[in-house]
Amino acid sequence: MLQALNLSKYKVIWAILSCLALFPSCESEQRRWPSSVRSSIYIPEGVRNVRYYRLYGSYQLEYKVRECYPCSQFIKGMVAKMTENKWRRLDYDSLNPQIKLNHARGPGGIWGHLMTEDGNHVYQWVEEWLDDEGNEVTYGLRYRANFERKEDPCTLEVVVIYLPAEITRRSNKPAVH
Repeated sequence: MLQALNLSKYKVIWAILSCLALFPSCESEQRRWPSSVRSSIYIPEGVRNVRYYRLYGSYQLEYKVRECYPCSQFIKGMVAKMTENKWRRLDYDSLNPQIKLNHARGPGGIWGHLMTEDGNHVYQWVEEWLDDEGNEVTYGLRYRANFERKEDPCTLEVVVIYLPAEITRRSNKPAVH
């Protein structure tokens, strides 16, 4: 049952995040973000076409990285950046504290996997980070591939959501582990 809850949570997260593509965005949106937000988010060198959004007080962005599954270099870079900026990596989902996040599910972490009706394999990884002020950053990583069409999972789709502390406090979330 826990795994079923986990997969449905991922479906909901990606459905919401996919809706963001409908909102107009441009690079100038990022310039209006506070420097504390901009400096807290990991974007690897050379990434282009980053899309920035503001939605209900949150700061959100999405981009793609050319790195094959399981994107070990990307995850190492993200962990280094977030740790360097004094963020704490959470082991449990802040909205569902009984669910472990991907990195905490065994040595090296375990990717979520599902298969869509059209035969695509989807691999997902969710990271949550918290700073001392109560700001939260969530990284959603996803690969899609169809092995019957000989597609390799080498395009990493990244969605990042920065929730300021005033939003996380208002949500009355359960205590973080």
